[in-house]
Amino acid sequence: MSGFRRAHGVLDIYLRSVISGCALFLFLFTVPILAKWILIGRWKPQRIRIWSLAYVRFWVVKTLVRRNPIVLFTGSPLFNLYLRALGAKVGRGVVILSTHVPICTDLLSIGEGTVIRKDSFINGYQAHAGFHPRGPDHHREERGDQRGDGHRHRHLDGRRDPAGPRLLAALRAGRARRPTLAR
Repeated sequence: MSGFRRAHGVLDIYLRSVISGCALFLFLFTVPILAKWILIGRWKPQRIRIWSLAYVRFWVVKTLVRRNPIVLFTGSPLFNLYLRALGAKVGRGVVILSTHVPICTDLLSIGEGTVIRKDSFINGYQAHAGFHPRGPDHHREERGDQRGDGHRHRHLDGRRDPAGPRLLAALRAGRARRPTLAR
C-alpha cells in the first residue's frame, strides 16, 4: 500500500494507537449528533404513532444516543457539551451524574448550578396508549437553578414543586415533611 508506512518502534505504534483511538472516539461521539439533526431536526411537541416512520426515526436516534460511549463521561463538562450539541439548554456549572441520557434534548432545559443525581431519569418523552407524546404539553424536563435535590420542577401532569430549595433545607434539618404538590 503506497499511503501507509510500517511502524518502527514502540513509540510509533503507541502514537498511532492514540491517534486511532481519538479518531474512533470522535467518530462515535459525532454519529448520534449528526443522526439526530439529519433524521429529526429539532424535537417539537407532537405525538408519534408507534411503528410509524416517525417512530422508526425516533427509535434510531434513541438507540444511537443511548449507546454512545460519552455516557462514560457523565459528570464531566464533555457530557454537558454533548447534550448542548444535541440541542439541550444546559446552564453553567451543571453536573449531570445520571447515565440515563435524555433523548428529546431540544425540550430539555437545565438551570445554572444544578446537580442531577445518578439515579435520575431525564427522558423528555413518555409512551402512552400507542403514542409517544413529546413536549411541554405532555412532558417537559425543567431543572432549576442550584436546587441540588435531583427532583423535577415540573411533573408529568404540570404540577410544580412549591417550596423549592427552602423545602430541601427543612427536610435535611428534619423540620418538615414533603408536602403534596400543588397544581
